Formats: sequence, C-alpha cells, structure tokens
Amino acid sequence: MGRRRLAATIVLCVVGAATVILAATGTLVLIPESTEVKFSDPSLELAVREALSLDQQGPIRSSQLRGLEKLDAIGTGITDLAGLEHAHRLTMLNLSSNEISDVSPLTGLTRLRDLRLGNNRLSDITPLATLARLSLLDLRSNRISDVSPLADLTGLEVLHLQRNHITDVSLLANLGRLTWLHLEDNQISDISPLAGLSRLSRLDLSWNDLGDVSALSSLTGLTSLHLEDNRISDITPLASLTNLTALYLLRNQISDITPLTGLADLAEMSLAWNRLDDISPLANLTNLTNLYLQKNQISDISPLVDNPGLGQRDTVDLRLNPLSETSLSTYLPQLKDRGVTVHYQSVGTSPTEPGGGVRD
Repeated sequence: MGRRRLAATIVLCVVGAATVILAATGTLVLIPESTEVKFSDPSLELAVREALSLDQQGPIRSSQLRGLEKLDAIGTGITDLAGLEHAHRLTMLNLSSNEISDVSPLTGLTRLRDLRLGNNRLSDITPLATLARLSLLDLRSNRISDVSPLADLTGLEVLHLQRNHITDVSLLANLGRLTWLHLEDNQISDISPLAGLSRLSRLDLSWNDLGDVSALSSLTGLTSLHLEDNRISDITPLASLTNLTALYLLRNQISDITPLTGLADLAEMSLAWNRLDDISPLANLTNLTNLYLQKNQISDISPLVDNPGLGQRDTVDLRLNPLSETSLSTYLPQLKDRGVTVHYQSVGTSPTEPGGGVRD
C-alpha cells in the first residue's frame, strides 16, 4: 500500500534525468530524457513540431515535449494520438474537427485544463475520467451516449456535449461548478438531475424531447436559456428565472406566457412557432430589444404599443400571424413611428427565417 502511495506522488513528474508518465494501460513508465518519442500520425507529429518550432526532420525527444504546454491542431486530419501521452505538461489541447476515435493516450495528461475534442468520432470517453483539473471540456458533435466518465470532473465550468446521442444526464448532477452547459440536439427527456447546478448562467437544451421543465425553477442564476424545438407547453417554472436576459422558446406548444410577466431583464426572446393568441404579458418587459413572434395566432398587438421600452433600434418579428385590421392600420404604424423595426408577412406566405436567436 505504501508503494502505491509513493507511486501516485511521482506520476507525471521529472525524476533525476527521466520522466515518469502514466501510460494508457494505467501503469507508470520511466522514460529517460533522451528517449525518442514516436508519433503514429504524421499530422499530429507535424502539429507538435510546429508548436515547438522544431525542424521537420530529426527525432522528437521526450525532454523537448516538456516544453509543450499548448497544442492547437484543428481540422488537420488526425486519427491517432499515440505519442501524445509523453506531452505531460499540456494545459490546453484543441483537436477539434479531426477523425479521432480513441483518446486513451490522453489519460495521463493530468495538467490539462482546457480540452477541445469536438467534431470527431468519439463514443468512449472513459480515458478522460482522470483529467481532474479540467475547467473546459468540449465534446460536441461526436457519438457519445455515456457521460458517466465525467461524473468526477467536478472542476468543470464549461461543458459542451451538444449533438451527441445522450439520453441520461443523471451523472452530471455532481458538476456543481458548471456555469455553461450545452446539451442541445440530444435525446434528453428528463432534466431533473440538473436542478442542483445553481451556478449555471447559460444552459442550452434545445432540440431534445423535453415536456417538463420544472427542474429549471431552481436555476435562478441563468441569464441565457435555450429551449427551442421541444414539446413544452407549461412554462410556469420559468417564472423564477428573473436574471434571464435571453430566452428562446421557438417551436414548442406554448399558449400561455403569463409566467414571463416578471422577467423584466429580458432583452432578447423568441416565442415563434407556438400557439399564442394573447401577448399582454409582454407589455411589462420594457428591456426587450429583439422579439420574435412569428407563426402564432396573434391578432391584437396593442400590448407591444403599451410597452414603453420598445423604440429606436429595437426589432419585432410578427410574420405569419393573423393580425387584426386595427393592428395593421394603427398599431404597426405606431411601432414604426417609434423607431421599431417591424417584420410582417401575412398568413399564407413563408418567412425568410423560421425564428430568432443567435446560437453557437
């Protein structure tokens, strides 16, 4: 037992004229400084040489890799990370948009704080479970369904998991330091495990299978919330999110927006492609600058005229609503006279855009 404790203290340390690394197998390996490091992937080797300002010929030594703290190799066709396990001083690694399926060489890179592996071919992220110092992890656009290896990465502050195959987020409940969480375009129906992530300021759950959003009521620090393309009808839980400045509810089944009445800080909101006919709660949201209401059942837009905050350089999109004659002849001109940019197309024509909101 004592030997195991000692071994743990020298993982990824320099010992005399040698370097100790944690191999992908989980064993400790002693590498002399003069050892040549072989990279299986020529694109990865080239990226390392460029990062270290090394000649294109000649061996790369393990001692030279001690100077590699940041590596940026986006979209270079990398498929194999073998050799990178020797770069144990890396703190930032960006390998987005490559063809990587195996991340086991990263297991021992425990100094990493910023790791970006989006747009690859990952399904198994088990080797990342050892990277306890990570504060940013980007795994967007992969083939991941099991996020359990992330359960103990409690230092994470920013996590991108959008466009994967995730259904279960229960093991993210321990990640209490998260401030940004992106889970859009998965197959999530239960978000109750997220209720305790009280530090979240930005949350994206669009393009999932959500009907019940009651778990969000406790996330009162949220400033930006994306819930587009779900099956939400009841937004009562959002009434407590008074710090929201941006809210996107495009393409749901919402007919009652009364719970939004007290969200006075909202500056941008999309309610397009829902079932609204009464927008009277919007009269109180005086900080709105961009409001998207396309494809609803709105006929009376007097609440927008009653909103004293709507004016110069603000935008309201009312396309594909059955506006009343009074709204068309009186209220629309009044908004325009105040400097509001109003978009309107009558029912029966197609809008140039289906909704509003800028997303990453």
